[in-house]
Amino acid sequence: MSCILNIDLDYFNLIENPEKRLRELLDWGNRRIAFIVEKHHKAFSRWKDRVKRGTRQ
Repeated sequence: MSCILNIDLDYFNLIENPEKRLRELLDWGNRRIAFIVEKHHKAFSRWKDRVKRGTRQ
């Protein structure tokens, strides 16, 4: 089974202390940042590829 934690950085424009909140989310998900995309739609193909390969990195 695969699990994807998708963090839309637009959310962080709305909150106080965004760096702290991002760290909290990454700790909660027990993950580091695997990749960053500028266009949200480009993330889908990368997720799909990783799920197909069964890899986390």
